[in-house]
Amino acid sequence: GFGGGTARIGGGGGMFNTGDPGIFRLFTNPLGGQIVWLLPLALIGLVALASDRRFRPRADRQQQSMLLWGTWLLTMAIFFSVATFFHQYYLSQMSPAIAALAGIGVVTMWNQFALPGWRGWLLPFALAVTAWVQIAIIRDDPSWGAWLVPVIAIPSLVAVVALILMRARPALLTTRPTVLGLMNNERVRAATVAVGLAALLATPFVWSAYPALTNLTQDLPLAGSATSGFGGLGNAQTDAALISYLEAHQGKATYLVATTSSGTSAPIILATDKAVMTLGGFSGSDPILTVAQLQSLVSKGTVRYFLLGGFGGFGGGTTTTEATPSYGETTTGVGTVGTANGQGSVTQWVQANCTAVAASAYQSTQTTGGQQLYDCAGK
Repeated sequence: GFGGGTARIGGGGGMFNTGDPGIFRLFTNPLGGQIVWLLPLALIGLVALASDRRFRPRADRQQQSMLLWGTWLLTMAIFFSVATFFHQYYLSQMSPAIAALAGIGVVTMWNQFALPGWRGWLLPFALAVTAWVQIAIIRDDPSWGAWLVPVIAIPSLVAVVALILMRARPALLTTRPTVLGLMNNERVRAATVAVGLAALLATPFVWSAYPALTNLTQDLPLAGSATSGFGGLGNAQTDAALISYLEAHQGKATYLVATTSSGTSAPIILATDKAVMTLGGFSGSDPILTVAQLQSLVSKGTVRYFLLGGFGGFGGGTTTTEATPSYGETTTGVGTVGTANGQGSVTQWVQANCTAVAASAYQSTQTTGGQQLYDCAGK
């Protein structure tokens, strides 16, 4: 990788797996695979746009686009290069700017290619650097896409060499006039650039499709073979005994069960395809109900069972593996997740007014993360 980066996908960078802050952070794993594939092309395209003509943003729509997308990209790139508190998928905020600048930049560099001076070299340079970065990222973690290296390298090398020869035509014309004359044809140049761009698009296409093609399940929307490494739903499996108990006793209740967070509710929804109420949102700390609203729902029979406890949005709950508590949560007892953030009164009402179901009735030998099921029928 770049800058001596050695972090691998799925490891390093603390609990959020984002690598070490620094200028080359976005160009090394674990972040590189999430956003870097066309980033060099976009950055060099930004240089091409900035050098294209006299700066008149009030009257020039292209320069207005450059300011919009350039400010967007550079702001995000600087932030994610130094920030310490974010998930990998936050990098998707850079995607619109990268796509815009890559597209506008390629057109600008194409128009500059026939001009004298250094700007005419930007197009082959951009293709070469982007291909090099992609290959470096893949070689840093070759387990998933080593076969893509020749797919990138060979067409990119052909395109770059051909463009260099086209630029050098005046000096070489006396030795190979026929071949170089053909290569200087605009249609041939367009086909050459298309080959190079197709090679550069292969990796982001495969990388973004990888989770679907391999049926990879994870809690955070990451691309490629990356795993979040930070609690969450992951490959969580619900306790079969819990599911059986809830389905057998749901009756006419709208919700199969209410849980403290989405980390506990989502696996139950996936296992049953039934409505499950999440009292505290993702982290278990978002107060969606007051005690009065909760009492009303219970009295109407909308919800009967409450599964309290665990670790909020990253809950061990009914999953087979204990997980790490979410930041800012409290775990000082069953049903107290999110107490400091407004859920304490709701869970305390359930504990005080509903009947605790015997663990033997709904738990198997799987890990339950300290959760307790409550029955509020008749309350």
